[in-house]
Amino acid sequence: MSTASELVLAQSAHISAIWLGAGKRVQILEQFHECAQRRGITLSVCAVESSQFVPIARFCDVVPGPKFSDEKFGDFLIALIRERQANLILPFMDSATVALSKMSERIRVETGAIPMVSDAALCRVMEDKLLADGWFSRYDVAKPPLDRYPMLLKPRLGFAARDHHIAHSPEERRRIESARPTDYFFAQSIVQGPEYTIDAYVGPEGHRGHSIRRRWVVVGGEVEQSEIVDNHAISALVERVCSVMGWFGPITLQVIQEEDGSLSMIEINPRFGGGATHSIAAGLPIIDWVFDDVLGCAPTKFPGLMRNRLMTRYRKDVYHDPGH
Repeated sequence: MSTASELVLAQSAHISAIWLGAGKRVQILEQFHECAQRRGITLSVCAVESSQFVPIARFCDVVPGPKFSDEKFGDFLIALIRERQANLILPFMDSATVALSKMSERIRVETGAIPMVSDAALCRVMEDKLLADGWFSRYDVAKPPLDRYPMLLKPRLGFAARDHHIAHSPEERRRIESARPTDYFFAQSIVQGPEYTIDAYVGPEGHRGHSIRRRWVVVGGEVEQSEIVDNHAISALVERVCSVMGWFGPITLQVIQEEDGSLSMIEINPRFGGGATHSIAAGLPIIDWVFDDVLGCAPTKFPGLMRNRLMTRYRKDVYHDPGH
């Protein structure tokens, strides 16, 4: 439980957040506002996007900005933080984690805002699937082999299952790779078994907690049906990975468990995943933890999850009227 002084602090607090690349993350925005209202926090959110015509634009201010990889992005973000008097910066895309982590210290020194992002080295490694594979080997994290067919070829810097291909032979692999620039693809053997996503949070003191979601239906790399489950082997792996120095904030891990029970880490994203809303709705206080670390409160207690809670999704149209 929070102390009386912490409750007073929270109830008089204002959090001005800048989200990077949130795009269509409307529901998690709603969950942030619900958590803020419950805690008596005044919350404002501004999203930096490549275009104003994204779903989240109907629910918060959107500021078009340069690409996160653009050399002008740093000065742009510092100016926006000052203009908005922001005290929290959150990335929602891999490229945003890399850009934000590179300027994390500058943001803290020049503005006092908190960039909720892991170390630059970790963000850079996890954005590149080839480098991530090497990191998994270095920290003895089991992952799919690289020498067995069929193989999945995916862009090293890709996301959302875009431009994925399956090669059943070396000849087919060479044909697929020849259609793209050298070193564009990362190839690994396909492993069979249930897929799990883990939503975790690492605070300044270390790993605070996580939720495991069994992915039942995935469309275009995004989960559409999932279930909250227990899995002691996965929990042990997550705790070990999260004990590595450098993580900070929300972490999303993807794991496949094969028939013999062995685990293969597919990827780690140092940011909120698209299905984190399910874990939040099942009781993972990850938004509370974000607020705690911005406000300097003791971490919210984690009483446990609503096991076997299912999530299904549906599409909702958002309309924009340019010029109005």
